[in-house]
Parts: sequence; structure tokens; C-alpha cells
Amino acid sequence: MNASTLQSMTGFARGRSESADQSFVWEIRSINHRYLDIAFKLPPSMRSLEVRIREIVHEVIHRGRIEISLQTYNIFSGSLDDLNRDSLDALASLMSCVHKRHPDLLPGSVSDLLRWPGVVPEETVGDGSEDLPGFRATLDQLVISRVDEGARLSRVIQEKLEQCLSVIDALQQELPAIEERTRQKLERRIAEIQGEVEPERIAQEIALLLIKNDVTEELDRLKLHLEESISLLKGGGPVGRRLDFLMQELNREANTLGAKSVNTTMTKASIDLKMLIEQSREQIQNLE
Repeated sequence: MNASTLQSMTGFARGRSESADQSFVWEIRSINHRYLDIAFKLPPSMRSLEVRIREIVHEVIHRGRIEISLQTYNIFSGSLDDLNRDSLDALASLMSCVHKRHPDLLPGSVSDLLRWPGVVPEETVGDGSEDLPGFRATLDQLVISRVDEGARLSRVIQEKLEQCLSVIDALQQELPAIEERTRQKLERRIAEIQGEVEPERIAQEIALLLIKNDVTEELDRLKLHLEESISLLKGGGPVGRRLDFLMQELNREANTLGAKSVNTTMTKASIDLKMLIEQSREQIQNLE
């Protein structure tokens, strides 16, 4: 799997494989986490493989909590002499006693006896990748599920961000008309003030108020952050943390836009932007 592919942090995979005398069932779960955190639930005989497994996981996953569990089942193909007779006799006697005291319980089967730890001698497990039967295939399944979910999230997020750009474009087209209406409103208010005011002073005050409420820079920064976010989504890779930071910056600029609002059009644009940004941020929390 390409390391630059966008992944979700959530996924699940289950795989089964068999060797000559054992069956291996792997389960790998992936959930959100700030960093890469790997947790194991392995049989005692395979715990020495944790270091190698970590190395393999680090090759394809960069972020998320990864929970790896393995169940092994012995496939007995030998003779009675190959079994641990003491353990087998003790276990069979115990099962017989339990069944006599509790006849309603289902009796144990031969396969139950053979699966019991210590009855069938276990082989010593080495530390190479060849001693991880089925793990890489299961991990590949997990990555595929994360990539599929990442692609769906990317489409949803990009749609929200493009809607933000549409809101900004519409507001930018309205800015000259908004500024003119604001100027006329200020002139009417000043004209209502009793007493004579020098025309130059009036013009200066109006200019200062218009500059104070100007949102051109905020809109420009919003567009830059939105375009960078869309570019990151298209580029793929572990970009979740960078996108989360950009969402914080976008929200700050949208709040400033609302604070400078001089009419309902600007107020509505600010509210729409904050809603779309928050919806995008919620989805970005799931990205690697």
C-alpha cells in the first residue's frame, strides 16, 4: 500500500492461516489516537514477536491505536505418545468429575482436550517475519479498510470545504454593495447629530469605521487555508494533524468575520462558515 495514501484511523481485519500443526487467527482493530499506539494480546509463546510486529506496523500505519490479538489452535497429527499424558489424564478426569456433578452441562470433546494448553507440545517460535503466518495479510486487510474509509471521509470533507469557498466567493461579490450601504447608513446617522461638523472630519470618521470593519484580509486568509486543506486531502498521507490545525485557523477567521459583521449577509456567511468548518473538523478527527 502506498505510504502517501490517505487513511482513516478506524478499521478492522480478521485473518486465519494454518501451518503444519497450528491454526492462527489474527484480529486487528484500529481506532482514533493522537499518536501511533500498539497494544498486543498474544499467546505467551509468541510474545517475543512484538518487536518485529511493531516494525511491520510502523511501515504502513502512522497514527491510531492498533489492537492486535492472536489465537492459536493446535492441529494434532501425531500419535498418543506425542501428547503430555499427565496433563491429558488430569484434564480428562477433571472433565469427567464436572460432568457427574453437573450432568446438564455438555460434555467436553476430544478437540476441547487437544486445545487445552500443555496437552499438545508447542513448538518454539522464532523472531523472523516467516514466524508470523497470516499477520501481514491481515494487516493488509486493515490498511485497505482504513484507506477505503479515508477516501469516503476525504470526499465528505472536500465537499464541505468547497461549500466554504462558495460562501466566501458570494460574500466577496457582495462586499462593494455592503460597503456602500454601510457608508450611507453612517452618513445618515451623522447628519442626525445636532450641530455643525466639518465635512472633512465626517469623511475621516466614515473612512476609519469602514477600515475597522473591512473583512478583505479575513476572507483572503480563509481562502488560503481552505485551498491548502483541499490540497492536503488530494495529496494524501498522514495529514490529519495538519488539517486539524487548519480547521482551528479557519474557525478563528470565521469568528473574526462575525465580529466585524455590519449586516445580516455577513452574519449569515459567518454562521454558515463556522457550521461547515465544524462539520469538517469532526470528520478530520478520524483521519490519520
